[in-house]
Amino acid sequence: LILCVHEAMNAGRLRPELTDALTVAQTLWGALHGASALFITFEADPWVRLAPFDDASRLMRAAVMRGVLRDPT
Repeated sequence: LILCVHEAMNAGRLRPELTDALTVAQTLWGALHGASALFITFEADPWVRLAPFDDASRLMRAAVMRGVLRDPT
């Protein structure tokens, strides 16, 4: 993941203020891990109502990527 982040940085795809590939990679990993952990932990809990995993993970990925990708304008 760190190598992918480095490639994205070198290609100018990420916001210019994001200069630490390790921090960006850990943040992306943490976001996906968090969504997955919630689903795994509470999937069968009758007291917790979860959105479908595909929907939640798709939204989380879009939100995180909007935060790190360079503005296309």
